[in-house]
Amino acid sequence: MQLPKTELKMFLIKQLVNNVAPRIGSLAYGVKAEHLQSKIIERVWARLRDVLEKEEKTKVFGDKNFRELVLNAGKALIFLCEHDNYYRRWLGLLIRFIAEEYAIAEAEFNLEMAKALPVKPPISSKEDFEKHKAALWECALTGYLYGFSLASKDIVHSVKFALENKGFVDLPSIDKNAYYRLFFNGEKSRAYNLMLKEAFSYGH
Repeated sequence: MQLPKTELKMFLIKQLVNNVAPRIGSLAYGVKAEHLQSKIIERVWARLRDVLEKEEKTKVFGDKNFRELVLNAGKALIFLCEHDNYYRRWLGLLIRFIAEEYAIAEAEFNLEMAKALPVKPPISSKEDFEKHKAALWECALTGYLYGFSLASKDIVHSVKFALENKGFVDLPSIDKNAYYRLFFNGEKSRAYNLMLKEAFSYGH
């Protein structure tokens, strides 16, 4: 059966990336981050690696290709920063632009956007949106993944237990009055909700 055009493109792109990424990583291996841009990338990639090591225990992904892509991309970026001034300046510009665009997107985030998120109980008032905006923005941007960055290493044991028993795992949020509940019901994709601890102002 012939794959739809978009699925075929995705398949070919993944095959190409999965084939090339390890080779790039092996070439860029062992470079020490000395420059400002390299150190930023190194710190970010260390945090990504921490989340990957925790999140891969959920078995959402059946292979290590995505993990290898992320880790090898970090090695390559650090290598380029350390050995080419032109690339280093452009990567610095990328970091700057991402920081500026992040601030703009956060300022534009509103109640209507929040209503589309998997939140329990649902957000419906401006007052509650403002009260939980930090958690809602976090959820809109990263889903439950930022929760893994805040969780301790022991979360992997909770994930294993939840997988075996088709239960759930609770992950922290940047908002102390919220948390993520990640469900393990046998499906490949993990359903989740952002759970708000406090009752809403109008009587839930």
